Amino acid sequence: MSVTDTQYDPEELITLWWHTPSNEGYGPPLLFTGDPGEAKSGFMKYIARLFAVPFLYIDPLAKGEGYSGAVPVIDEVFEESYQPMLGGQTKQKILRFPPTEAIYEMTLAGYGLVGVDELRNCPVIWQQALQALFEAREFGDQKLPVGVRLIACSNSAKVATGGRKLSGPLANRFTHVPWHGFDPKQTLAYLQKNKGKFPQAQKADWRQVKYTQAEIEKITDEHWDAYFGQASIDVFGGFLVAKPQMKHVEPKPNSPEMDGPWPTTRAWTTVARWIATYRILNDHTSCKISKDTLRTVVAGTIGDDAAESFWKYIKSRNLPNPEDFILGRTNTVLDPSVPDVAYTIFASAGHFVTTVKDPNYQKELADKLYSKCASAITDVGTEIALVGAVPLNDNFLARGSRGHTEWQKAFMKVAR
Repeated sequence: MSVTDTQYDPEELITLWWHTPSNEGYGPPLLFTGDPGEAKSGFMKYIARLFAVPFLYIDPLAKGEGYSGAVPVIDEVFEESYQPMLGGQTKQKILRFPPTEAIYEMTLAGYGLVGVDELRNCPVIWQQALQALFEAREFGDQKLPVGVRLIACSNSAKVATGGRKLSGPLANRFTHVPWHGFDPKQTLAYLQKNKGKFPQAQKADWRQVKYTQAEIEKITDEHWDAYFGQASIDVFGGFLVAKPQMKHVEPKPNSPEMDGPWPTTRAWTTVARWIATYRILNDHTSCKISKDTLRTVVAGTIGDDAAESFWKYIKSRNLPNPEDFILGRTNTVLDPSVPDVAYTIFASAGHFVTTVKDPNYQKELADKLYSKCASAITDVGTEIALVGAVPLNDNFLARGSRGHTEWQKAFMKVAR
């Protein structure tokens, strides 16, 4: 099924997005693309009201490039130096790229939402400035706090007024989501709730549930190392080991595909972030996210073909639970003909042991995993066995134990 055909709940998707860490901040850059008049711009403003945060709305057609943070301003600063002929003080002219007042307020508050409308109508110089915004999280000279989220919306390049395709580097920084709008029942509920009046800021819905925004971020932080580590293993240690040709699939220049999602290391890393947050929210909070929503953002990050291949791979592996594997509670047979599966099993097991909180139980698991790694040298090779043993050794776990000694002997035997 194409991402354009996938149905998802908009608020569910926004909940997942809001709490997913990205590069240097929350919320991977998100781009909604849909037909004119279907409330894309209004939805961005609704998100700001929903989470009760400061909002900066940028429309390239309504506000010139001076509103992009890319226009320099000449300023003068005093340079303290020993200059007797000039009275000991000189002026130096410098260029500054000042942020807007709204960005300054967000910086002071530590949170906010920046929404860019009509993205594909941006002049080229705007796209260059927005690349710095969505990649480096910089607006002019101002670095955005981690609590500021970034979102954009656009009509397709075919129907946008003066529209143009996004540059490849800019397009690849987004998770692309098709905007279907709201169905009539959702629209009716919204209109009746607001009585057709100007929508005033209301107490956000997420404050009514068991977990507040701050509490969810705390939960995410607490479990992030474990869940992101496992998601990274699934993506980079399993799928891309099995299908290395999918690591980077760049569309042909000027092709329609360049304007949308396609696989790169950056995109795959974002996929791991989406998966980790999805699992944390479903496992540890009352915010339940459907598989359709996860599939939407994954396909919107790497494209339909790569996403379909990835999901088929994940479904076909039938991997054991890491703890059950270590304790011998499964009948897992390591097959040297499918090294990516064995690689993922040992990488997951090693990662799992490093995240166990109880030091005594952690030592017990490490001891047993060392033994399994020793046996795996014969079964599937040293390279895969090392994947399980190295995390234990790097964290100084169970050194000197029976399993560790067994591993050392087996490893030294093949290393000679």
